[in-house]
Amino acid sequence: MKRISINILCILIIGILSISVLLPGYYLGSSFAEGMRMGYRMADSRENADVNINPVEVYFEPSSELIVFPKDTITFDDGRRVPVIVKQATILEEDRDVSAMPAWVSGICTLLSLVCLVLLIVEFVKFIININRGQIFVDANVRRLRRFGLYLLCIAFLGIVSGLAQESLVNSLELTLDGYRVSAYWSLPFSNILIGLLALLIAQVWSRGIMLEEELRLTV
Repeated sequence: MKRISINILCILIIGILSISVLLPGYYLGSSFAEGMRMGYRMADSRENADVNINPVEVYFEPSSELIVFPKDTITFDDGRRVPVIVKQATILEEDRDVSAMPAWVSGICTLLSLVCLVLLIVEFVKFIININRGQIFVDANVRRLRRFGLYLLCIAFLGIVSGLAQESLVNSLELTLDGYRVSAYWSLPFSNILIGLLALLIAQVWSRGIMLEEELRLTV
């Protein structure tokens, strides 16, 4: 029963880690694919073929005054109009001078994050297999825990680089909206950083426990 509960917890952890990386990759890929489709349609029509269509995910931070007195409204089917505050949007920017480098950097970081995620899952599965076999306090598990933490920190670092690239893209577009501060839609990956550091800490404690166990055996 204990072994089954451990495996269920591990499956949940792997699922959450996968979703945390796959969802941003899905959104990025969808935006990129939609931009490519729009570009091909424009090229086929021979109209504005030299204009780049850049789908940009942006985040709107409303001012305190706007939170109290929203200026926008939304209308329901029954005719009711209620205040609304904009938080997030996808902007299709047409600009000949916008550099594609930030988008490429963000895409490469997402792909590298997926690679790190796959390697992380492989190490985690090997760790759980050892646990199920009764091989718990062994050096191989310490190495896997360290790799687990390092992969998470790499994913966090790549997420920060991707976010900064997106921020650079939004800043280059010089977008403004009255009452809002416009920025790229990303946040610091605190959860990955925290879990990665905890994994490294557990690896150090695990390693220390193995050393104490070896010293105890030698003194007996």
